[in-house]
Amino acid sequence: MSEHKILVIDDEPMVIEAVRKALKREGYEILSACNGEEGLRLYFEHQPVLVILDLRMPVMDGLQFLDYIKLKPLDRSSVIVLTGHGSDYEIEQCFRKGVSAFIRKPFNIYELIGQVRSCIALKDMKEIIFDLIRASFAEAEK
Repeated sequence: MSEHKILVIDDEPMVIEAVRKALKREGYEILSACNGEEGLRLYFEHQPVLVILDLRMPVMDGLQFLDYIKLKPLDRSSVIVLTGHGSDYEIEQCFRKGVSAFIRKPFNIYELIGQVRSCIALKDMKEIIFDLIRASFAEAEK
């Protein structure tokens, strides 16, 4: 099993199940939540490498979730928004809040898998680069 945990946050059980099934076949460990508040708890508890996030949900919506986690370019996690909604303003807000990709429902599962692979590969490369930089600084301090 992959060390990569993916958190799927969506209020539609059929979407969660379709994403879970497809990404488990790819070797990812899948966590899921049906609203942003539950997703927030799982996010901080498990620190997934990727979050697949719906925008409009009960209790806490996707934009509120993004406000809480405050994504930065060097964070371990990336976010893909997967939604049936999304005005131009909401799309702009998502990207301003650090989202890596925006996919509209109904979605093509292969497009989602491709975006997941790209986001995780980019994060893995960043971690390798930072490990090399840290090792270089540690060596220089000796």
